[in-house]
Amino acid sequence: MGTQQILLLVLSVIVVGATLAVGITMFNQQSVNSNRSAIIADLNHIGANSLTFYRAPRSMGGGEQHWIPLDAEGNLDNNRGDALGLWLNYQDYEESADGDKYYTNNGVFWMNLAPGLSDELIIIGSGTEKGIDRSYSSAGHGETGCIEVELRVIGDTKKFSLKVLN
Repeated sequence: MGTQQILLLVLSVIVVGATLAVGITMFNQQSVNSNRSAIIADLNHIGANSLTFYRAPRSMGGGEQHWIPLDAEGNLDNNRGDALGLWLNYQDYEESADGDKYYTNNGVFWMNLAPGLSDELIIIGSGTEKGIDRSYSSAGHGETGCIEVELRVIGDTKKFSLKVLN
């Protein structure tokens, strides 16, 4: 085989290798972006339904301007502490120390009240794909490096605040 043919063969192997590397990177990036978009869509869905619960009267099973419903005397009704979870009607739901947990095909979602702010609900969604920072770790939510997005729902003003954490 001549030198020109060997050089052509080596060059074609390099081009094919580079093309495969770029293709794999593009596929992985698309997977991450799709999972992040799905997490954000789920957060918006959960947030909107939670706000509906917050605004619904007690007679309709809602919170009547509270995330945790009040009893007849105006105190927090601990017997109905999971009323928001029941309202959302998630199949894979559990209560935990980090907040109420919901599982979807896109990831895991935690809901908890903001410390000291009774009208602000924090929902954190952790995806199934690795995010931007592979060493990122939140306080007990999701796996290390996973996609994570936070949604804050303020009941009184009906405002949503979305923040991509990883």
